[in-house]
Amino acid sequence: MQNNVEEMYSLIKFCRIRPYCDWNKFSTDFSRPLKSRYEAGKDRAMDKLQALLRAILLRRTKKSKIDGKPILQLPEKTTVEDRAIFSKDELEFYKALESKAQIQFNKYLRN
Repeated sequence: MQNNVEEMYSLIKFCRIRPYCDWNKFSTDFSRPLKSRYEAGKDRAMDKLQALLRAILLRRTKKSKIDGKPILQLPEKTTVEDRAIFSKDELEFYKALESKAQIQFNKYLRN
């Protein structure tokens, strides 16, 4: 899901998924009920939306398989750590930034 359900409408309209590519139908079935205070209506709209999304979305993970074979072959994870060597000026600049960020962070913690 994105920021709100209305953002799904443009994708559904682009894909021409009937009947929800019509704004009035989409709004009636999803948008308005999800914004209402009526819990049963919200639940019904969410169930409908989840059913629609299950029907149109293809969800695959790294472990998904097709014909018993992984659909994605990834190399082994490698980690490389590179340490930067700062010049005197770069180190002073970095320390000033770090100090300023730490002060700002501490202010947020106190509030």
